[in-house]
Amino acid sequence: MITSPTTLQVFQRTADDQADVIIQGTLSGPADTVEAKAELVEGATRGKQTEWVLIADKDDLSSGTFAGELSLQAGGWYTITVRAQKGAQIVAKTTIDKTGLAKFL
Repeated sequence: MITSPTTLQVFQRTADDQADVIIQGTLSGPADTVEAKAELVEGATRGKQTEWVLIADKDDLSSGTFAGELSLQAGGWYTITVRAQKGAQIVAKTTIDKTGLAKFL
């Protein structure tokens, strides 16, 4: 279960158009890693998608919870996918639609 980010959540960007998006949640079973990636929503003209980024490893998952950050460039809505793996097998996967970065005034 993902507790952060949520759909339509917007994170404060910095002056250099970057933001660290908090990836946080719980697992219902054992896993060795939790990873996340971001893809630009269709129509976004700026920003940069990411490859899979390690959010937590086995040592961080002993309590069944995880938390980490995914650094993104401002430029539109992102779809964030989070997956948990046990060895080479994906044991959980979820997608969060439309997470954004903005400058709050």
